[in-house]
Amino acid sequence: MKKTSLRRVSHVVNILTQHGLGHFVQKYKLTKHLPFLKRLTIETSRTEDIPVRLRKAMEELGGAYLKLGQLLSLRPDLVPPTWCEEFKKLLDQTTPATYEQIKPIIEKELKKPIHKLFSKFDKKPIGSASIAQVHLARLHTGQKVVVKVQRPKTKEKFESDITLLYYLARKIDKYIVNHASPLDIVEEFDRYTKKELDFTNEARNADRFCKNFKNHTKVKIPKIYWQYTKPQVLVMQYFDGEKLSKAKLKKTQKPKIAKIIADSVFKQAMEDGFFHADMHPGNILILPKGNIALLDFGIVCELDPTLRKLELEMYIAIVNKDVRQVIRILLKEGMPTEETDLQAFAIDSENILEEWYSAELKAARITSMMHHLFNNCVAHKIKMPVNLILFGKGMLTAEGTCLYVNPEFDFLSFSRPKIANLLKKQKRPAKLIKSFMDKSKDFAFKLADLPDEALDVLEKIKHGAIKVDMAYTDVRHVGMDINKSSNRLSYSLIIAALIVAGALLIDMQPSFYGYSIFTIVSIFGAGVLLVMLFVSVLREGSSKYDPHKKWKPKR
Repeated sequence: MKKTSLRRVSHVVNILTQHGLGHFVQKYKLTKHLPFLKRLTIETSRTEDIPVRLRKAMEELGGAYLKLGQLLSLRPDLVPPTWCEEFKKLLDQTTPATYEQIKPIIEKELKKPIHKLFSKFDKKPIGSASIAQVHLARLHTGQKVVVKVQRPKTKEKFESDITLLYYLARKIDKYIVNHASPLDIVEEFDRYTKKELDFTNEARNADRFCKNFKNHTKVKIPKIYWQYTKPQVLVMQYFDGEKLSKAKLKKTQKPKIAKIIADSVFKQAMEDGFFHADMHPGNILILPKGNIALLDFGIVCELDPTLRKLELEMYIAIVNKDVRQVIRILLKEGMPTEETDLQAFAIDSENILEEWYSAELKAARITSMMHHLFNNCVAHKIKMPVNLILFGKGMLTAEGTCLYVNPEFDFLSFSRPKIANLLKKQKRPAKLIKSFMDKSKDFAFKLADLPDEALDVLEKIKHGAIKVDMAYTDVRHVGMDINKSSNRLSYSLIIAALIVAGALLIDMQPSFYGYSIFTIVSIFGAGVLLVMLFVSVLREGSSKYDPHKKWKPKR
């Protein structure tokens, strides 16, 4: 390692020691990076409030270390939930770079002198953080804009710090058991940082939100000026408003603003599948007419149609107090591992739900309960999709913002009619004839889900989540049972298909006594097969027809 890098490692280890984390410095054999006298006086006793001390150390180190903490605050699958809560307190406020320092960056990225790009540019930034700072400006066409500029040498500093994080992660990886690997955490952070350091990613996210909300009158998204946007410079529309975190709302405004925020959350989550995962009061502007504008699109999550469907089903199951269905959906969303105790997971999930059902109305936050369920999956080593974890965290933040605006806001009561309307809008097949035809329709839907269910089981077997253990002498019997069961299943599928086909073809010509020939043939065929299936079931258990008793192993 280079001397400059070694000095930086020594600085990091020294900061950790100063914040009372000397026990871990010694445990992970990092004391060699300290001055000789410091090694002799290092405090090695185990300290309390480790997350608090680590958070303070990250704030002092700044840069990549602070951003790492912010990432971990969103990821209970990587660190314990109590650590996530502590890392949410990380303050990302730094002394801004001077105008002389950021001017060359803008001109280099946009390949023009700054006076040709903007008719006016405020030299004093309106906000500054570890990666970028924000200035107000005006285009020559007259539009007022916000210019986000990456701070000088940010990319180089982050790359250097990430290299050191890889070095530290490799050093301590062998000491970490039953938790996420430090190397995995650094790799995830490396991917996250590369996206955040390229402002075009945030611009694309903002563009997508713009399209999703183009017909929404209450929620505004800033327009991106792509001709002025590059990896280190982002130029977007300026909105004349006040951040929700600083706004003084009238009593009559609060219910309205909370409803607008909740409306936007529901649209993102259930309709668009593209979700702003960091909707805290600092990322929401209150506009003059009482509408809102969303800001900062760096942290987003995308839910594919399958996950959206599962989330909708889980919401309905929660409202209906169907605990078993909630647990089943969680297991469909996640992937159990060899370390997963499914019985213990089910018991803990039931406890979380029962505690929520018995809570007082004001304390019963559905997003908080869903977040606890996701955390429970992680605690039981069930691998959850990262986007789903971000979604759970984002929903919790969004509901918290609604309650920040209006403490009387009830997200559950608000969302019930929304869910009902959504279900009404979903396309449904026309009702089939009579009651048994309705049953056939339901069975047909379940039949359509069968391949997905089978694939889920195969995927779990592939990852070692399901194990089969049987004695050799039982294999032949099991094979016979599987044969018989598969034959019966085939009969059942054919019977169901014939019934459904007969119902759908009832109006097709030619007909006989008012019924389609095709319907009659289908129903007759289904009846014959049903009789054969019924006879097979009646014979089960009879010694005369039991193949197990006819077969004996060779000696």
